[in-house]
Amino acid sequence: MNRNLHYIPLVEGSTQEAAEALPLPGEEGSLGAVYTFCQQAGRGQGQNKWFGGQGKNIAATFVLEPFFLPASHLFLLNISLSLGVLAYVRQRQGDFLLKWPNDIYWHGRKAGGILLASRICENRVRCLYFGLGLNINQDVFPDAIPHPVSLWQIDGKSRDLHAEMGELADCLHESYACLRRDWSGKEPDTVWDRWKSAYLEVLLFRGQWKYFIWKGKAVEACILDVDTYGRLILGTRSGNRIVADIKEVRYDFDA
Repeated sequence: MNRNLHYIPLVEGSTQEAAEALPLPGEEGSLGAVYTFCQQAGRGQGQNKWFGGQGKNIAATFVLEPFFLPASHLFLLNISLSLGVLAYVRQRQGDFLLKWPNDIYWHGRKAGGILLASRICENRVRCLYFGLGLNINQDVFPDAIPHPVSLWQIDGKSRDLHAEMGELADCLHESYACLRRDWSGKEPDTVWDRWKSAYLEVLLFRGQWKYFIWKGKAVEACILDVDTYGRLILGTRSGNRIVADIKEVRYDFDA
């Protein structure tokens, strides 16, 4: 496996900013990353911030150059890499799920957040920055953070963060390599159906009636599907369908 992991003791901004300052991996199958255990200005979706802790959690940005993938199938990278993170945490405790589009949840509590940024050139994914914040050894969280959880709070085990980062990178690379192999050997629709099916199987609240916030109002709906753009497809009690992009719909506990 070709990977290049750069550790920075303190990142004053975000790991993505630090990763953007480094040369690109230069190979389609390579996996580069910048990581730290002390990030002062982590990013979340939209204007959200990510709590990094002080020396107890992993904050990282992985860098890939997936030239093989058309921009129209960018969400496949989200699925593949999110499933890689899920595989890592499930090796430690089996009850984790993905909350659409890519948060890591354990029994309704958030253990990790993911943020993707891409560069598109000639309808191909030229570069992908895969940002990840993962709660590892945190024992106490600020009161302002809603429903967080760490691996330490789940099982009481203190972990070596450098070793955990290596194992996390292995899981991500394995899932990414699997997607590359699938794309080179199968029809695009077949690849999409396979990965989407795996994603839906581990999606939080899929097939359950839950309340979502849609256009400022609470709507009882059921998660039905996702489309190739990564939009969430909900079905309401009245039989209507809602097709929602990121930030257009919220789970009621995020309101």
